[in-house]
Amino acid sequence: MSTHTATDSPYRVNPSSGTSNVLNGALRDNWWLIALRGLLGVIFGVVALLFPGVTILSLVLLFSAYMLVDGLCAIVAAVRAARAGARWGYLLFQGIASLATAVIAFLWPPSRWWHSYCSSPHGRSCRAA
Repeated sequence: MSTHTATDSPYRVNPSSGTSNVLNGALRDNWWLIALRGLLGVIFGVVALLFPGVTILSLVLLFSAYMLVDGLCAIVAAVRAARAGARWGYLLFQGIASLATAVIAFLWPPSRWWHSYCSSPHGRSCRAA
């Protein structure tokens, strides 16, 4: 049975407690990353509230890019599964559905989303623009 010393790891590991001391030490030393992540989340939320049209448009474009990559990966996985003699039908269906969703989300006129937001009671500020 090996024991950990101070030279093995920057954190003390108690065999009875498992790795929780290691994780606690990592969190303690990197607290600023967690705080930065929270601050960026708050900033994103404020920007989303102040500029809802831009936020919706960017989320639609990011979603369509994600679905495009997901669909391509699923189709590649289906081809590899078919070559290996494994089940591939569901992967191919998923890939085609993801690609179709990406195309629809990208080609659907974002102006319709913006127009529907501006015509809602909450979108009074965008009528002046």
